[in-house]
Parts: sequence; structure tokens; C-alpha cells
Amino acid sequence: MAFEADSISYKTAILRLLSTALTVTFIKPPLFTDSMGRIKTRKVKAITVDLLEQYRDQFGTDFDANKLKVNEFTGVKSKKLRNIIAGYTTRLIRTETK
Repeated sequence: MAFEADSISYKTAILRLLSTALTVTFIKPPLFTDSMGRIKTRKVKAITVDLLEQYRDQFGTDFDANKLKVNEFTGVKSKKLRNIIAGYTTRLIRTETK
């Protein structure tokens, strides 16, 4: 492809050359749904371990029930932190029962 100054600009010619010369293929990364998850902070893990040591018999595999129990037993004011603690508690109990 020869560059003709009158018909197209230099930038357009380069972009056309690159777009025809390079073909980019995107490969999806493998999904590791069983082994990958969100990383929990030390505070969340410590609160969860304390709750399970004191009130293990009151927690179960139901997330919604565990949310209410975490709200009852802790003074956590943040809804997001409460949900993370309840989710981690639920996950630990589910892995114990397997």
C-alpha cells in the first residue's frame, strides 16, 4: 500500500496498515469458581472466629438467618461489613458440613 499524500492522511494510512496487519485474539481466562474468591481481612476473620467460638450452635447454612445473628451478636453498624461476616460464617459452616 503506497502512501498518497493527497488522498488520505498519514495517520489514517498507518491505522489502516496496523489494523490489517495485526489481528488481536482475546482468550478468556479459565474460571476457577471452586477455588477463587474474595480475600477477607484479618478483622473479618477474627470477628468470625470469635462468633463461631461463642455461638456456633446458633449459626447455620442459611445466609439470611446468619445476617440477623451477626447483627444481634456484634455491634457492627456497617451493612457491608455485616454481610461479609455473615457470608464468611456461612461459608465456614458449609465447608465443615461437607
